[in-house]
Amino acid sequence: GNAEYQAALKISHGVLRNRKLQSSIQLYTKAYEMDRDSVQALTNRAAVYLTLDQYDKAAEDCQLAIETGKRTKADSKVMSRAYERLGKVKFQQKLYGEAIAALERVEEGFLSENAAKMLAEAEAFRDEEIERKEAERREQEARELEQQRQQEEQRRAKEEQAKREKHIAGMAQLLEKMRQLKGEGNSFFKHESYGSAMNSYKECLTTFEALDLEVLEPSQVEESTNLQSICRLNIAACCIKSQSSYSDAVAMCNLVLQRDPNNVKAIYRRSQAKFALEDFVGAISDAVSAQNLAPGDVTIASHLEVIQQAMARGREEEDHNRNNDKQDEEGDDSRDNYEQDAEGAGGQDDDGDDSGEEDREDDDGDDAEEEDREDDDGDDAEEEDREDD
Repeated sequence: GNAEYQAALKISHGVLRNRKLQSSIQLYTKAYEMDRDSVQALTNRAAVYLTLDQYDKAAEDCQLAIETGKRTKADSKVMSRAYERLGKVKFQQKLYGEAIAALERVEEGFLSENAAKMLAEAEAFRDEEIERKEAERREQEARELEQQRQQEEQRRAKEEQAKREKHIAGMAQLLEKMRQLKGEGNSFFKHESYGSAMNSYKECLTTFEALDLEVLEPSQVEESTNLQSICRLNIAACCIKSQSSYSDAVAMCNLVLQRDPNNVKAIYRRSQAKFALEDFVGAISDAVSAQNLAPGDVTIASHLEVIQQAMARGREEEDHNRNNDKQDEEGDDSRDNYEQDAEGAGGQDDDGDDSGEEDREDDDGDDAEEEDREDDDGDDAEEEDREDD
């Protein structure tokens, strides 16, 4: 059987040298079937498969040859050839790590020059592959991190958008609350419940302070600031109608005028409050300004006339008081002269002239008549009953 095997093996080598590859495969197969412990038949058939680029079959024969060699305790040369051939197959498959592992198993002195060169190339390719894979790993990691960052950013953006929408909805609710409070205040005002009206207007102003104007639409911002001014003007009207705090009315009007210097109602109501505080100079100044801005307003004209009349009465009172003071001074002088004359006449009691002076009582009838003319601001009161809408 060994002679026949050797003959078959020899024939296979000859056929292989003549490049009859398929025939040599058949012959190596026949030789292996004749001797299942033949590592050489397997490695030679693997070489043919490698030449035909049938790498999987070549690798399979190399693995079988190595297992057979281990089982039969083949010598180092035979085993080294099996490992070298496996390394070449893996190199062609571009499995450089496996190629290096196989070629490094070839014992020193048995590695062919071609295989040594292939080992060096495999190591270089392996290093490049390691670097490439590492670069790919880093890129993949970077992509995953970027994807995670984007997902987190999208999540946060959705949360922020949800918060913003909720915040905007909350601001819209506050604006609606301002509308309702202003309406409540107007209803109280029409029923002359000025204290309750004032409370509603003040709560409306407090609600305005809670508004975030930056998230509102421009039309909503304009509406809310207008509601603020209206409530301030209506609080001023409540103060004037209830005669509770004219100074607060002045303060409210001042706040309105800071935003709108030409607001006629604010100027007019401030004039009313100043008039009630007996600041006639300030009252008439505001009344004139209001009339200049609204020349045809009858209510303002009537209010201006009331101020002018009050100032006229004040001047008359001042003149009357000055006359009384002057008469009192003259009366004192007459008494002094009389006393001196009486002493000079030897104590005679003559007070006829003095009696004449005494009979001249202080006569302020005209002044009283003026006092009886109460301030008539009926038209103004009618205007005040119309709260700002």
